[in-house]
Amino acid sequence: MTPDRFANYMSTKTSSSMMDHYFDKLLQIAVFDKQTVANDWLCEEADRRVDPLVQVCLKYGKTGKAPISMIKKFAKELESPVDDEKKSVEVKIDSESPILAKRKREDTTAVVPEKRRKTVSQETQTYEVNKKFGAAAVAPRVDNYYKTSRRGFTTTLVLPSSIVDNAQSMELKTYLVSQIAKAAATFCFSEIVIVSCDKHSRMQEIKQDVTTTEFFVANLEYLETPQYLRKALFPKSPALRFAGLMNPIDTPHHVRATEWLPYREGVVINRPSKDAKGSWANIGIYKDCQLDLCLQEGTRVTVKLD
Repeated sequence: MTPDRFANYMSTKTSSSMMDHYFDKLLQIAVFDKQTVANDWLCEEADRRVDPLVQVCLKYGKTGKAPISMIKKFAKELESPVDDEKKSVEVKIDSESPILAKRKREDTTAVVPEKRRKTVSQETQTYEVNKKFGAAAVAPRVDNYYKTSRRGFTTTLVLPSSIVDNAQSMELKTYLVSQIAKAAATFCFSEIVIVSCDKHSRMQEIKQDVTTTEFFVANLEYLETPQYLRKALFPKSPALRFAGLMNPIDTPHHVRATEWLPYREGVVINRPSKDAKGSWANIGIYKDCQLDLCLQEGTRVTVKLD
């Protein structure tokens, strides 16, 4: 297993036999350069995992025959059921393993977890959580979950308007605003505050008199509005010319027509009601919703459904 052998394989892409393929490629890629990787745990983990293959190759080199019994033994150890009381098994490592000799390990016994994803039992995890957070960590959920879990503070993301000026075109400026809105929605910010510090009196890419702050705010408000309300609330504007390039933020109040929530966003529409009492609103479902208040057409409302 030399660098020249690996270089020869990379040039020819062939091996004389399957066992030669182990020495030509498979064992080569398991050798991690400690200075390049700069992670002792990864190097040790690679050595431990490739050691069964090394032992098979050494056994074949001594006897000239494939060690079928050794291979079946390793396969049986991997397929054996997990014992809850015994978390690991000890496997003796051959001292002649070239990779382990290169690492100069002091201990010749490695501990191989039988089920690596389950390193800590569920009981231990529950005990640690209770110990850290107390009984409240495992307290049963109350009926009015949303009222008790509602946080009593507001998280605000403050950004300068000049951040949009760094983009080179209107398309990139619009897409940058959508990325900011998506990040704010992902991390559950309650509001976004734009600090007006425009570099120019108006945006040079737009012929009309639109400032960078107005462009920033208009696109944020467009993204925050549910899709079924945008046509009614946002007239045609040069600031929203490339609004179609923005990714949807998919916040909880962006409800689809087939979904049900006790609250929905809507807009008052021009539809007369009986006896001139109340008004009608479009709330994004297949039928309009009647309100118990008389509101002006085009007003955005939050409707609580019965």
